Amino acid sequence: MLSRVSRRMLCLASIATALLLAAPSFAGEMRAFDQAAFAKAQADGKPILVAVHADWCPVCQRMKPVEAALLKDPANKDVVAFVVDFDRQADALKKLNVTKQATQVFFKGATEVGRHSFVTDKQAMQKLIDKAKS
Repeated sequence: MLSRVSRRMLCLASIATALLLAAPSFAGEMRAFDQAAFAKAQADGKPILVAVHADWCPVCQRMKPVEAALLKDPANKDVVAFVVDFDRQADALKKLNVTKQATQVFFKGATEVGRHSFVTDKQAMQKLIDKAKS
């Protein structure tokens, strides 16, 4: 009986793990940029925020809590958010045509609706999120 319970628990744990890994993004959080997940969000017509950050960038550090607050707002629950590491993801930078850290690129599906760099103002970010949602 114990082995039957253990097998059942192992199976349930495996299913739960697979579901978590397959999830495109959770509301209120940013995930590391992944080309496949980004392409899926675009194909699904989702509003997308891509933030390009560098660990050494003071403006990027100021942007993070503002982005987190915006993503936790229930009005922005459908926004899929990715973060690109400026120093380690050169392919993503090239694909997004980004040359500077502290850059945000906003999409509605596959269509870019706006971008800005070195902006820490919550209202300016929300304006572009709204454009991606419309």
